[in-house]
Amino acid sequence: MKNKILVLDDQNHIKPVIELLEILEYKVTHVYDIKSALEVYEDFDLIISDVNLRNNETGFDFYEIIKDKFSGKIFFHSGFDYHVKAKELGVPFYSKGTAHYETIVKEMLS
Repeated sequence: MKNKILVLDDQNHIKPVIELLEILEYKVTHVYDIKSALEVYEDFDLIISDVNLRNNETGFDFYEIIKDKFSGKIFFHSGFDYHVKAKELGVPFYSKGTAHYETIVKEMLS
């Protein structure tokens, strides 16, 4: 079996990406909030996190909590431009409209 991927995104529009990754035989789990992500993140090789989440939470908040504990890789995605903030954190960022998830995931997990 291929790597395990956690998707932290509060919207269902990410479903086509999840389906694509499952076709590529990745084991994908989708959670909608930081609390749920914190319960399971340690079991994953890669985390794909939206930036803007519900309840004024952000993917950046999640990253700040796990950055010293998580041994896998993470990248952010959003429909808005957060390249500067992600760069400050040292984490890759991709715009949802232009992200080629298959390529990004393969590169990050190789």
